[in-house]
Amino acid sequence: MHAQLVRMLYPDERVLFPVYCVFREKSFLPSFLEYGYIAVTDKDRLLTVRYDIVDGTLGACPLSAIKKLRIKKLLIGQYRFDFMLMTDKKDYSLSVQASPTVAGGSFPHRYANLNMLISLLTPYITGK
Repeated sequence: MHAQLVRMLYPDERVLFPVYCVFREKSFLPSFLEYGYIAVTDKDRLLTVRYDIVDGTLGACPLSAIKKLRIKKLLIGQYRFDFMLMTDKKDYSLSVQASPTVAGGSFPHRYANLNMLISLLTPYITGK
Protein backbone atom coordinates (compact mmCIF):
# COMPACT_ATOMS: atom_id res chain seq x y z
CA MET A 1 0.00 0.00 0.00
CA HIS A 2 2.71 2.48 0.87
CA ALA A 3 4.11 1.91 -2.62
CA GLN A 4 0.75 3.01 -4.06
CA LEU A 5 0.90 6.32 -2.18
CA VAL A 6 4.52 6.87 -3.16
CA ARG A 7 3.63 6.40 -6.85
CA MET A 8 1.53 9.59 -6.74
CA LEU A 9 4.19 11.83 -5.23
CA TYR A 10 5.95 14.68 -7.02
CA PRO A 11 9.74 14.90 -6.68
CA ASP A 12 10.69 16.07 -3.17
CA GLU A 13 7.15 15.47 -1.86
CA ARG A 14 6.39 13.39 1.25
CA VAL A 15 3.30 11.56 2.45
CA LEU A 16 1.98 12.83 5.78
CA PHE A 17 -0.48 11.09 8.08
CA PRO A 18 -1.65 8.09 6.04
CA VAL A 19 -4.82 6.57 7.49
CA TYR A 20 -6.56 3.30 6.66
CA CYS A 21 -10.17 3.94 5.70
CA VAL A 22 -13.36 2.65 4.14
CA PHE A 23 -14.85 4.57 1.22
CA ARG A 24 -18.62 4.95 1.36
CA GLU A 25 -20.83 5.84 -1.56
CA LYS A 26 -23.69 8.17 -0.69
CA SER A 27 -26.69 6.19 -1.83
CA PHE A 28 -29.92 4.73 -0.50
CA LEU A 29 -29.04 1.38 -1.99
CA PRO A 30 -26.54 -0.86 -0.24
CA SER A 31 -23.24 -0.78 -2.07
CA PHE A 32 -19.97 -2.61 -2.02
CA LEU A 33 -17.56 -0.97 0.42
CA GLU A 34 -14.10 -0.20 -0.83
CA TYR A 35 -11.19 0.10 1.53
CA GLY A 36 -7.91 1.93 1.16
CA TYR A 37 -5.95 4.86 2.45
CA ILE A 38 -6.26 8.60 2.61
CA ALA A 39 -3.32 10.93 3.26
CA VAL A 40 -2.07 14.45 2.71
CA THR A 41 1.34 15.54 1.49
CA ASP A 42 3.74 18.27 2.51
CA LYS A 43 2.84 19.98 -0.81
CA ASP A 44 -0.81 20.37 0.30
CA ARG A 45 -2.33 17.57 -1.74
CA LEU A 46 -4.98 15.03 -0.74
CA LEU A 47 -4.16 11.47 -1.83
CA THR A 48 -6.49 8.47 -1.94
CA VAL A 49 -5.92 4.83 -2.71
CA ARG A 50 -9.11 2.79 -3.20
CA TYR A 51 -8.93 -0.98 -3.42
CA ASP A 52 -11.60 -3.19 -4.87
CA ILE A 53 -11.50 -6.87 -5.71
CA VAL A 54 -9.02 -6.47 -8.56
CA ASP A 55 -6.64 -3.57 -7.92
CA GLY A 56 -6.22 -0.07 -6.54
CA THR A 57 -7.49 3.23 -7.91
CA LEU A 58 -5.31 6.24 -7.20
CA GLY A 59 -6.56 9.78 -6.73
CA ALA A 60 -4.94 13.10 -5.92
CA CYS A 61 -6.05 16.72 -5.76
CA PRO A 62 -4.82 19.91 -4.11
CA LEU A 63 -6.29 20.74 -0.71
CA SER A 64 -7.52 23.96 -2.28
CA ALA A 65 -10.01 21.81 -4.27
CA ILE A 66 -11.94 21.12 -1.04
CA LYS A 67 -15.19 23.02 -1.51
CA LYS A 68 -16.91 21.56 1.56
CA LEU A 69 -15.75 19.31 4.36
CA ARG A 70 -17.59 17.83 7.27
CA ILE A 71 -15.89 15.67 9.90
CA LYS A 72 -18.14 13.72 12.24
CA LYS A 73 -17.08 11.59 15.21
CA LEU A 74 -18.77 8.19 15.21
CA LEU A 75 -18.83 5.30 17.66
CA ILE A 76 -15.69 3.70 19.05
CA GLY A 77 -13.40 6.56 18.03
CA GLN A 78 -14.15 6.37 14.33
CA TYR A 79 -14.54 9.46 12.17
CA ARG A 80 -16.38 10.13 8.93
CA PHE A 81 -15.01 12.68 6.46
CA ASP A 82 -17.49 14.01 3.89
CA PHE A 83 -15.70 15.93 1.16
CA MET A 84 -17.10 17.95 -1.72
CA LEU A 85 -14.22 18.52 -4.10
CA MET A 86 -14.14 20.83 -7.11
CA THR A 87 -12.09 19.06 -9.76
CA ASP A 88 -12.13 19.84 -13.49
CA LYS A 89 -14.95 22.34 -12.85
CA LYS A 90 -17.17 19.53 -11.53
CA ASP A 91 -18.21 18.70 -7.99
CA TYR A 92 -17.03 15.33 -6.74
CA SER A 93 -18.38 13.82 -3.52
CA LEU A 94 -16.16 11.61 -1.35
CA SER A 95 -17.15 10.00 1.94
CA VAL A 96 -14.53 8.21 4.00
CA GLN A 97 -14.72 6.47 7.37
CA ALA A 98 -11.50 6.06 9.36
CA SER A 99 -10.58 4.42 12.64
CA PRO A 100 -7.51 4.94 14.82
CA THR A 101 -7.14 1.19 15.33
CA VAL A 102 -7.18 -1.39 12.57
CA ALA A 103 -6.11 -4.99 12.95
CA GLY A 104 -3.19 -5.71 10.65
CA GLY A 105 -2.79 -2.14 9.37
CA SER A 106 0.58 -1.39 7.82
CA PHE A 107 1.24 2.01 9.41
CA PRO A 108 2.59 2.56 12.89
CA HIS A 109 1.15 5.48 14.85
CA ARG A 110 -2.35 5.11 13.40
CA TYR A 111 -3.94 7.01 16.28
CA ALA A 112 -1.53 9.93 15.93
CA ASN A 113 -1.91 9.92 12.14
CA LEU A 114 -5.70 10.18 12.37
CA ASN A 115 -5.52 13.02 14.91
CA MET A 116 -2.95 14.92 12.83
CA LEU A 117 -5.03 14.43 9.66
CA ILE A 118 -8.08 15.86 11.46
CA SER A 119 -6.02 18.81 12.72
CA LEU A 120 -4.64 19.54 9.28
CA LEU A 121 -8.09 19.36 7.63
CA THR A 122 -9.92 21.37 10.34
CA PRO A 123 -9.44 24.73 8.54
CA TYR A 124 -11.35 23.30 5.57
CA ILE A 125 -14.49 22.40 7.59
CA THR A 126 -17.42 24.34 6.17
CA GLY A 127 -20.45 23.18 8.14
CA LYS A 128 -21.89 20.82 10.66
